[in-house]
Amino acid sequence: MRVTICLLLGIAWCQPGLADEGKTAPIRASVGVTAAKSTHGPRVYVKLAHDLDRALQTRSPLETAETAGFRVRDGRIQVVVEAAVGATDRVATWLEGEDAQNVLTASSLVQADVLPPTLISLEYLDEVRSVRRPAYGVPPPEPAPRRATHRTKALTELTSEGVEAMNAPSWHAAGVRGDGLKVGVIDMQYEGWDSLLGSELPPAAKVHYRTFTGESVVGVHGTACAEVIHDLVPDAELYLAEVDTVVEASNAIDWLMENDVRILSMSMNFISGAPGDGTGPMADALDSYAAWGGVAVTGAGNARLQHWQGSFTDSGIDRWHDFASGDLVNYLTPDGSSLVQLMADTSLTLSLFWNEWDNPVTDLDLCLIGDFGGDSVEVIDCAEDYQDGREGQIPQEVLTATTPQDGYYGFAVWRAGGTASPQFEVFVFQGPGIPMFNVEEGSVPIPADTQSVIAAAALDAVSYQLESYSSKGPTNGPNGSLSGGRIKPDLSGYANVSTASYGPRAPDEYSFNGTSAACPHVAGAAALVSSGHPHWDNSQIRSYLQSQAIDRGPGGKDNDYGHGRLVLGSPPAASCSYSISPTARSIGSGGGSGSVSVSAGSGCSWTARSNNSWISVTGGASGTGAGMVNYSVGANSGGARTGTLTIAEHTFTVSQTGGGSGGDGDHVYLVAGVAHAAGRLGSQWRSNLCVTNASESTAHLTMVYRHGSGTVSEVYSLGPNRSKEWTDVAGSLFGMSGASAGSVEVSSDVPVLVTARTYNQSTSGTFGQYLPGADAGQALASGQLGVLPQIKNTADFRTNVGFVNLGSSSCTMRVRLYSASGLQLGSAVTRSADPGEWSQINDVYDEAGAGSSNLGMATVEVVSGDGPIWAYASVVDNTSNDPTTVPVFVR
Repeated sequence: MRVTICLLLGIAWCQPGLADEGKTAPIRASVGVTAAKSTHGPRVYVKLAHDLDRALQTRSPLETAETAGFRVRDGRIQVVVEAAVGATDRVATWLEGEDAQNVLTASSLVQADVLPPTLISLEYLDEVRSVRRPAYGVPPPEPAPRRATHRTKALTELTSEGVEAMNAPSWHAAGVRGDGLKVGVIDMQYEGWDSLLGSELPPAAKVHYRTFTGESVVGVHGTACAEVIHDLVPDAELYLAEVDTVVEASNAIDWLMENDVRILSMSMNFISGAPGDGTGPMADALDSYAAWGGVAVTGAGNARLQHWQGSFTDSGIDRWHDFASGDLVNYLTPDGSSLVQLMADTSLTLSLFWNEWDNPVTDLDLCLIGDFGGDSVEVIDCAEDYQDGREGQIPQEVLTATTPQDGYYGFAVWRAGGTASPQFEVFVFQGPGIPMFNVEEGSVPIPADTQSVIAAAALDAVSYQLESYSSKGPTNGPNGSLSGGRIKPDLSGYANVSTASYGPRAPDEYSFNGTSAACPHVAGAAALVSSGHPHWDNSQIRSYLQSQAIDRGPGGKDNDYGHGRLVLGSPPAASCSYSISPTARSIGSGGGSGSVSVSAGSGCSWTARSNNSWISVTGGASGTGAGMVNYSVGANSGGARTGTLTIAEHTFTVSQTGGGSGGDGDHVYLVAGVAHAAGRLGSQWRSNLCVTNASESTAHLTMVYRHGSGTVSEVYSLGPNRSKEWTDVAGSLFGMSGASAGSVEVSSDVPVLVTARTYNQSTSGTFGQYLPGADAGQALASGQLGVLPQIKNTADFRTNVGFVNLGSSSCTMRVRLYSASGLQLGSAVTRSADPGEWSQINDVYDEAGAGSSNLGMATVEVVSGDGPIWAYASVVDNTSNDPTTVPVFVR
């Protein structure tokens, strides 16, 4: 068993020269530990984490901080600053003025490499809530020593065994290979990626690499992930982002969205920084990516055997937690029972967090304990941040320490303040990893807890057996509680596979393993499905993968395998493509009927089916080539409802008003750019929706919100000469709890005025732009040219261009940029949208490769489909994120 663990984790006790391997009884250290622990030492800086405070009190703050687990370079310590609400940009600007380097922002966090004197100044800034260690990624395993030669050889034609296991070759044979698709990989290490271009990776023109860390890190983990993706979608374009922290990963996701990368593989877990309930900065970034339309896959984690959770119990009233009666130390073991001495200079990283994320008032400390025989039990080091209810504190302790001598080591938890007995958990993220008292349940680390991502468990690629380290759900419940969570993982991918970076699979050897390997297999499968069904959205891709999975374990989705083993069904016919028109309809409460046209090549077969009992397919349930589907909608005496038909692999959406209370759709208005999401440069976009009824009759309204994950409908009756405004409409009217963006369709039985205000929210107020509810009378049709004047791209301003499709079929818009002197700048940029959908080109000058421009204009035209569309430009101040609307002028 010890050899197995060594191979999996590369742990320190695999080295020779260790003594006393036969000891099996837990060491009871209650007296020794209690005597050794002291209370908090004197603190100088309240806002700084304990390890930063301690470093600044030494003669060598850089060396002390590095020993504590901080990245140190160029005489600076990398930290993350939590800014007050709305103060993120101000803190970032201030840090840049103080000679900080590598300044990045994400939500309320500012990450930077900071000089030690600047840390002291941060303590006194009102805009700063706290300063602490960044949430670093969990270090991935290195290849075994025998594989070192593989990285110097030209290994080609190495294909992951997971490709065959999931039936991907049949999709390749059908011509589905990812052509025209972009896939992103976010990881910590990309050593040797450029040496594999044109062999194990795509040619140079189809691989884009960017580091967000400020420096490259030695290691091949991300390179191997990219190899697996290339095995599955060999014709796809790859975007490789190197990161090491939550803030860097959030910025990498923004980069992927800016480049229209729709599939993301992220074989990373982070050393906490969030409650584990699907919330927090990393979850926010991934939720925004999903709302935008991306499919994100992450590893479920390798922490099944490196985890403990439970409620704080102090049976001895000595302020130490009892892992079992009388056992205050949770010793680190190779197998969960027998003890083995760890060698001196073994590096360990552990994380403790508990269920007080709204306001931590219980103060827990995490301590490394050394047992050197007899009564020699010592507290080696403790993570001792304060938690007493002050602003900016989080219920977490992260401890990085090095063993001072050979001995037995474990961890203990001390209650330094407060009287509650919170629920808490401990992860051993680096070092010899199986606690004597281990709890497998709830061992899913962030960001695998995020609801919008697909978390991948690890199966052996040949035996299909679950790997012993693969993390087990559920997620935590609200606020980090150990109940009320969701089932995770979601799917089981493949581990122990061949790659050039880790070497070929061989008997009794592991090659590329972990949920790190499982993740790119699931992401690559999602990319194949997207390639074969290019009109499917993220929810359709996810549903397909889950429905095709082979169930394992107890029936249905479970906390070991998720939906089961990843497989792909039969490939779609490569020569057939389909489209439908229209793709949606709003209908009154009395019901009715309609038809949808299907476009398909000769010999291409398709089917149509209803997904709701109140919608019936009355004609054209199947066909070959072009055809027509007829449907009917029953009367509705209840509330508003939304249903769908699946026609030729596309979704047709029906939104129906409630019994007598909704609009009949005689007057329809579309509002673009409705959002509740984070944007660039720390912006927080929100939208208010207003409807004004200036008539003498009551307006019966049906409002449909089309966002990246689907549609939501609500109805409202508005009396004559009345107005109604919904503040932050995505949540207040449509009940959206996370990030989302899209368009709102308002239908009414009498004419109304529909307006919206989309704005950047900050503590100093809001900066917003007016957007009208557009109808066909304001629109740009095929064959007409629209002009957007007074746009620019400078250090102070950026320009976005968006449009909403007012027509009944899909259409594509083309934008060209011109300088003030009439010269075309960069290349033309196109965007497509289905009926009723909104699409926006963020930073259009960058997208077009147009460079800077102090003043210019853009032309807009419909180049495919009939339209009509309503278009606009949004000129955004880069300092305040104040947007100005420029409506289209039809020429």
